[in-house]
Amino acid sequence: LSPNTKSLFDNIKATSETEINPPRALFKIPLLWRSEEFLKFAQELDQIFIQKKTSTKGRQFVQNFVLEARRQTSITSPPAGFKEVPRNLPLNCYSLEYLVTLSESQRNLLNPQAPINISGLLTVG
Repeated sequence: LSPNTKSLFDNIKATSETEINPPRALFKIPLLWRSEEFLKFAQELDQIFIQKKTSTKGRQFVQNFVLEARRQTSITSPPAGFKEVPRNLPLNCYSLEYLVTLSESQRNLLNPQAPINISGLLTVG
């Protein structure tokens, strides 16, 4: 994998859909800037992680420590502020619906990179 591909999930803003709301409830907040392709990829990676932890640490570990098992899906999805959207991701990581809402200067600041084959990343051995 290229360094750019490996860095897709280095930024917590690109990976975390979890928000903590009082009193200590975890909610899955849809990231409206994410493309459907990137969202599916992230969800598949989550499932791979959960399966790996289940086989190595056991079911109890997954239930106690993995966020997927502890969080609820939010009914509302607040719009992400522009400053919260990660920069320099491949173009196909961003939702086209989100991109069209940006001004030209915001798109320049977002600095999307060349698209990558996201679906092919899970087949890398």
